Amino acid sequence: AVAIREGEIAWSSASGNQKEYKTHEELNAAFSQAASRFAEGEQIALEVYESPEPDRAKAAANLASAKGRVAALAFYQDSANWKKCVPIYKDAIKLRREALEAIPVADAEPTAIRQAELAEELQRYADFLTRAEPNNPNHVTRALEILGEASDLLKQALLDAVDRPDIEETVRSKLAATLTTVANTQILAGDGEKVGEAFKAAIEQYKALIAKAPYRYVFLKDLSECANVYGDYLLKAHADPKFIEQQYRLALDSIKERMLTPTAKELERTGLALGYYRLGLTLLRQNRQAEASQAFKQCEILRAKAYYDQVDELGSSKTTRALTPFRLEWMIVQARLGMEAETLAAARELIAVANAATEADEAIALKDIYLQIAASLGMLSSTQKSNPANASKLENKAIEFLQKAIAASYQDLEYLRSDPDFDWLQNEPLMSRVEAMFHKAKPPE
Repeated sequence: AVAIREGEIAWSSASGNQKEYKTHEELNAAFSQAASRFAEGEQIALEVYESPEPDRAKAAANLASAKGRVAALAFYQDSANWKKCVPIYKDAIKLRREALEAIPVADAEPTAIRQAELAEELQRYADFLTRAEPNNPNHVTRALEILGEASDLLKQALLDAVDRPDIEETVRSKLAATLTTVANTQILAGDGEKVGEAFKAAIEQYKALIAKAPYRYVFLKDLSECANVYGDYLLKAHADPKFIEQQYRLALDSIKERMLTPTAKELERTGLALGYYRLGLTLLRQNRQAEASQAFKQCEILRAKAYYDQVDELGSSKTTRALTPFRLEWMIVQARLGMEAETLAAARELIAVANAATEADEAIALKDIYLQIAASLGMLSSTQKSNPANASKLENKAIEFLQKAIAASYQDLEYLRSDPDFDWLQNEPLMSRVEAMFHKAKPPE
């Protein structure tokens, strides 16, 4: 257990602080440390499992936990070789089933907990399958079957834990996470009705957790993320904007409540800014221009503060690559507000970053810079209705940067067709031009 925990800490540190590593060799060494600790934990757990340990359920569960972490890290490091992870995940699930079916000894984990742990292992495997090959219909179908079993296990565990509030919280949180995975998998399956059912069920579980759990602030974040993802799905599907607004307001209210705790306030500022941006989008869909502008302005204030806080922390020039994500986000909302001078100034700063980037500078994704500049200039053109000449000039510039993004290997035409930041592109002459650009850039088969 100690080895696995140390591995998790090492993994979290490496993945969460990648910019602190100067070379790929240093970063890979950090991940190797995590893998080494997981392997050590697996070896110890295997020795205990193969010994005459009286608590078979615990021995099997510990070995399953170790195998699950080994598989997860291996996929994280090298998703292209996902097939080698399949038997490891299957072994972990088999061990969880053994733990559930084992004859319990004194002080053994309650059945409801062992059911929940098996369900969580199943949920992780299903999520792995869809991330390994999201466009593989067989993977999607199999993932939904696995998630169905996980959901049934958790619902039964909830019934078994009716008089145990501590166990109920654990089980309910795993059920909410599983239902969220079901919703995301149904998106891949293209079943809109079942997407809605799963998201609504997950949201209800998070609400129940928040109402009862002593540490409700953890679940406020989960609820916010779930409602936001549901809102994003509905927005791209052009669903009822009022219902979309309900999801985004639920997410915003959850973030605001979480920010009442001092430790969460700074961490949640980015989420709050994005929440206001999403709310502005759905208010625009309802032609509530003044309210949308207010939401975008709240977002702009928060993103400006995030940018300048980063400048103060770095103490470096405006063209530094570490500022790029913050500047991109700020530029997007400035364009939404029709702040022409500010948007163009931001674009110039970002172009300077792009021009200074080298092939070895992988922290700078040129296609992302060009794409966001294109989106910003296009949105800015939509705010220039009183000046058709300027609107046309900005629109042409936006197409020019979209061409640069495609030349820099951007390939997702469907994103341009569905993302709200490219609503200005959704007319026949413009979209036809863009489709021709993609077709021309596509390499011969």
